[in-house]
Amino acid sequence: DFDQTQFRVGYEVEHDLSDSVTLRQKLRYSEVDSDLEYSGFYDDDGSLARYWGHYVEDMESLTLDTMAETTFSTGALDHNLVAGFDYAHSEYNAYSTVGYVSAEVTDAIDLPYSDGQETTQTGVYLQDQMVTGPWTVFLSGRYDWVDITSRDANRDKTKTSDEAFSGRMGASYRINTQLSAFANL
Repeated sequence: DFDQTQFRVGYEVEHDLSDSVTLRQKLRYSEVDSDLEYSGFYDDDGSLARYWGHYVEDMESLTLDTMAETTFSTGALDHNLVAGFDYAHSEYNAYSTVGYVSAEVTDAIDLPYSDGQETTQTGVYLQDQMVTGPWTVFLSGRYDWVDITSRDANRDKTKTSDEAFSGRMGASYRINTQLSAFANL
């Protein structure tokens, strides 16, 4: 038996500050609750025996992305510049047990805590798309911070943090209206 309930709600908002500057924001909150009852077989001193399991998991997540986009020209280059900030937070908790008597007995057991994790990620990003004639050049950079707290069956916590920069460079050449050559790093 497997039951799962999912719920999501969010929004997307866009506002033009001027002809060349637009603000955007997207937010989504979601929940997923799962309840799994299963069975299987194992070797019990040369004979086949059955076991039953029950696993329950709940997860919540929130994501937010806020950005500003502007277009402008510098000499022969037309720019499309995007700068933004994003945030994501998620948490899940799991409970599970395995029984060897019957499905009814296993189902009646109060499920012990199995494990869980909480993750928070924050990032900032900047991208410039520059066009001149048939050429388009992309430059972008992003910096992220991630914090993770993992919990074991005893609810003992292990915390880790990391941060890193990532970047991208690319160029394309428009050969005709239907074909472009592209390269990136």
